[in-house]
Amino acid sequence: MIEGGDTRSRIKSAAQRLFAERGIEAVTVRQIAAAADARNVGSLSYYFGSKEGLISELVADYFMTVHVRWTEGLDALQRRTSPASVREVVEIIVRARPRAEAGTETALRFMASMLFTRRHMLNLIMSDMRYEVFAGLTDHLRRARPDIPRETMQQRLIFLAWYLVSVLSALEAHHATGRPSDVWDARDPLENIVLTGAAIIEAPIA
Repeated sequence: MIEGGDTRSRIKSAAQRLFAERGIEAVTVRQIAAAADARNVGSLSYYFGSKEGLISELVADYFMTVHVRWTEGLDALQRRTSPASVREVVEIIVRARPRAEAGTETALRFMASMLFTRRHMLNLIMSDMRYEVFAGLTDHLRRARPDIPRETMQQRLIFLAWYLVSVLSALEAHHATGRPSDVWDARDPLENIVLTGAAIIEAPIA
């Protein structure tokens, strides 16, 4: 049960957690209402119109969380007189991830579920938001490696997105347990995530 806060906020918090833990398709409106301690199932429809409306708002919330950091990074790249390296751009993308703060503890795992099961819907939401900052960052990746054919680069950018969402979701899940781990605690995991992410883009072409 989610305690405190208004009904709308409780529904969003409960839905994001359930989507993150069970997957978007496995969670029903009734389960969300129960977890949010809403008075009835109709509360979700009242505030969001539908399950899809709720999902859209959660996605928008995620991008608002990372927007400021990504925009700052992109602005810094735009002011440069020399091209950025692949590693520098990937680091901007990675370091902007939501921290373990109230309302964002399950954000990455929710986004992973979106990416793997509702990628088309995710793309439509980003288009409707006119969310261009991430496209600006990927443009810098293309400029950093103009020798990579367009089709190959496009495929690698998709692989990079899948990789980063997956591994950062795993890191988020680790933080949620509060238990030590040789995988995550041996060294700074974000540094290694940046390096391996950059390697996806810069791998030799056979």
